[in-house]
Amino acid sequence: MVKTRYEILKEINLTMLISIGIIPQHIFDWFVIYEWYLKERLTNSKMQSYSNTAEYRKQVISERTVRNIVKWMES
Repeated sequence: MVKTRYEILKEINLTMLISIGIIPQHIFDWFVIYEWYLKERLTNSKMQSYSNTAEYRKQVISERTVRNIVKWMES
């Protein structure tokens, strides 16, 4: 079974790898955004979850960025 990027990131010590510079900071941001999306997905449709996640991070990301993050994490 092939693991998604999210599953791999969840298994490793992400904070340590960021602090020593192996993984860039934006990956951690994407990880947090994707987890928020997953929480939204429990009660909403996919499109509504994209909207709610973008709304939660209103001035930082757009709905399209959320879709791209989800696509990247699930690959």
